Amino acid sequence: MKAYQHILLTTDFSKFSEVVARKAVTLAGHFNARITLLHVVEHFSEDNDEDNVVVGSHQDVDSGSGKNIIAENRQRLVEFANLVPNLQVIPMVSVSTEATEDEIIKVAREIKADLIIMGEHGENGVSVLPGLNTRKLQQKAPCDVLVVHADAA
Repeated sequence: MKAYQHILLTTDFSKFSEVVARKAVTLAGHFNARITLLHVVEHFSEDNDEDNVVVGSHQDVDSGSGKNIIAENRQRLVEFANLVPNLQVIPMVSVSTEATEDEIIKVAREIKADLIIMGEHGENGVSVLPGLNTRKLQQKAPCDVLVVHADAA
């Protein structure tokens, strides 16, 4: 069995995401793997107008407003990473018109991740990534998926 080399860690910046990140750091340490920390911002087409066009993935941003969304969330990723000891990551913000799970799958393919780590539920049973279809992600992911359950954390 080949060891994990590149972990894609998803976050919504919740306290539970910090717990998931700590587990990812421990696992990455065992395999000497690098971690890409991903936050997906869903952007719906009805939000678009002539002055605010954000399309596709993390690289396809045309407006100042879309760039601000990425910059603000990238800063939040850096701040989040600083909360978790030994979490050294490649921060990535993805603004997408696609469903969150489709964007995670797309990014996992792009970066050639061999493991996706995510939390299933955050505080009060709320999904860590709102609207996320965990089952669809597990079925369509190009790699292994580790889902951390809140009651197991």
